[in-house]
Parts: sequence; structure tokens; C-alpha cells
Amino acid sequence: GGWTMRLTTVLTVRGVTPRRGVSLEKQMQSRTERLRRLKPHQLPAFKYLLETRHPFLAQEMRLGKCIEMIRRVKLTVPINQFVGLKVLVVAPNSTLGSWERELSLENESEPVFLQGTKEERFSALKETSKLSTRWFLINKEGWQSLPEISKVCWDWVILDESFIRNPKSQVTKFFLENFRNVSHRAILTGTPAP
Repeated sequence: GGWTMRLTTVLTVRGVTPRRGVSLEKQMQSRTERLRRLKPHQLPAFKYLLETRHPFLAQEMRLGKCIEMIRRVKLTVPINQFVGLKVLVVAPNSTLGSWERELSLENESEPVFLQGTKEERFSALKETSKLSTRWFLINKEGWQSLPEISKVCWDWVILDESFIRNPKSQVTKFFLENFRNVSHRAILTGTPAP
């Protein structure tokens, strides 16, 4: 009827040509998977991430550092197989939404935002589940109100839009002193400092 015709028109406009005998849901899913393939310019960076235990990835903004990093993390064997991977992403507030969106598009579990009062952050930090990967997102100033993040056994600590520039700053000292023994550490930046 009319509803099917309108949906077919919308899908065709969005680049999905409906095929007989294949559900619309399946067609949309395969389209999404095709769109999520790494682009040619991302392949060398992804290869570098695979080959480097503690990578420093400097790419221009909007080139896909998040998806490259998420894909790399997904290939990691967790330290504790019963808990799954525990990943801490430290980033400016302006990029936390990008991480949430990219994690959703990669079908990852909903991230835990370490935000709010100190009590709320601490409660969220203690959240555990039997998911294969647990992503914790905190803004770059969050360490001041939640120094307990240094006591967690992280599989990955990712510093996005790296703020580790001045070796004498408090934030640099905190991360260098407390996360040296993390199995995998990564620094991402869109604006490499000279």
C-alpha cells in the first residue's frame, strides 16, 4: 500500500534499493556495515595500531581516529576473562559525544560516563558487568575529582586529543606516574605539538 511505497521511496533516496525477498532491516544492516568499513586512508593507521603496543596516533581531525582505535581495542584479549575488557578513554568534553556515537555505531556496549559528583563518578567507576568490553569515558579534568581511576586494572587507557605536552603539569605527572603499568596505552591527537 501507500506506507510501503513511502518507505521504498525513502530508502531509495538514502541509497538503499529495496530487493524482493530480503527484509528491509537486513538491507539497512548490510548498508550500515558497508559504510563502516575502514577507508583507504585509515588502513595504514590501523596497521600501525596493530603493530604498536603503546601507539601515538596523530591524524588530522575528522579522519576517523575513534573508529580505528575502537577496532584495535576489540582485537585485544582481556586481562581478566571473567570481567572482559576495561577501557578508559580520557578526552575533552567536546569529544566524548563522538566516542559515544562511534561506540554505538560499532555495536559496542553503552559507555559508562564518569561524570557528576564525586560520589556519582565513584559509583559509576565500580560498575561491572559480564560484557565483553566495558568502556569508561571521563573528561580530561576528571582525574582531579576521581583519582581512584588509577587503582583500576585497565586493559587500555586512551588519551584522546592528547593533553600530555608539558612534563611538569599536574595532569601529565598523574597519568605518567599512575598508568605506566597498563598493558595498552594510546595517545591520539588531531593537533600534534612540535
